[in-house]
Amino acid sequence: MIAAPLQTPRQAPSQAPSLLVISDSTGNLARQMLDTVLSRYPNHTIQPQFECFVRDREHLGEVLRNARRNHIAICYSLNDEDLKNQIRAYCKSVRILSYDLTGGIVQFLKDCTSC
Repeated sequence: MIAAPLQTPRQAPSQAPSLLVISDSTGNLARQMLDTVLSRYPNHTIQPQFECFVRDREHLGEVLRNARRNHIAICYSLNDEDLKNQIRAYCKSVRILSYDLTGGIVQFLKDCTSC
């Protein structure tokens, strides 16, 4: 049997990187999705911060301007395709990673049900 290589414990950063989570509602769906995924990685150091009830371009613009200073990435759970596009465009312009938490599953369900 071959022994696994020894790993030195990773030193936690003084402040964990922050993931901004944007929702057009309470944020519960995004919170549950992230909690489920992150629970599989107990040593993760990322700290989700939620911005809820973001439902218009002006509010989203304010959230995004603040995001650049404080966050390493943005994920979102939104129904409005224009707001999703606004996030994608902003993140691309300032080189911040972004991820649509619900877009893939929503499209999949639309394709399955022909809605």
